[in-house]
Amino acid sequence: MLAPGGTRIDDGDKTKVTEYCVFGATEDQETIRDYAQVFNKLNRRYKYLEKAFEDAVKKLLLFLKAFSTSEQTKLAILTGILLANGSLPATILTSLFSDSLVKEGISASFAVKVFKAWMAEKDANAVTSSLRKVNLDKRLLELFPANKQNFEHFATYFTNAGLKELSDFLRIQQNLGTRKELQKELQEKFSQEYPVREKIVVLFYKADVLSEEAILKWYKEAHVAKGKSIFLEQMKKFVEWLQNAEEGNLKLLHH
Repeated sequence: MLAPGGTRIDDGDKTKVTEYCVFGATEDQETIRDYAQVFNKLNRRYKYLEKAFEDAVKKLLLFLKAFSTSEQTKLAILTGILLANGSLPATILTSLFSDSLVKEGISASFAVKVFKAWMAEKDANAVTSSLRKVNLDKRLLELFPANKQNFEHFATYFTNAGLKELSDFLRIQQNLGTRKELQKELQEKFSQEYPVREKIVVLFYKADVLSEEAILKWYKEAHVAKGKSIFLEQMKKFVEWLQNAEEGNLKLLHH
């Protein structure tokens, strides 16, 4: 259907398109699922077709501009179903990061339709798990132009499209990423005997950024001679509370 460069070989010549084509189907998941089952059965029976099929779909996604809005929708639904039944790997979605598709808003629009079809077959956890396995969970913002690559825009766009689960997923992923970066920075500063105040450590402890084990380890081991006495004195009361206070007794935290 696509000639080199992404042009349509069937423009003005419909004889080059088979009658059994998903683009001729009605725009609903149940109908397009029948087409997906055909591809699934062929790939299972003829294993050597799997890679060629994957490459063909990647090419179709890369040149989405060659298709009408209706054709894009049908292809998105088909792609979502094939991702759900394992006929395609999530890595095919990397084609959507093409600059030309992103700038024209095609990437985000197509991705939303894919995810909705995928989640209609499985659930949000299955989708996010597949994205994590190939590190695409870290690239979701790249579906939008650079000036819109922020969580607020992503959340609004996906929530309005009925995909709040993915919006919540990205928010959690970003929070985890921020927490890990903060933990790493704190570890580096503590190992360098960076000046520490008890209130800062308590704050991070209450926010679950620092664990009890990490604090006790730093107190007992992770310090050099320089500034050691100051560090131990600053942390003494809080460490004693961690070691001895009963669970739920937070009075000392506010002293």
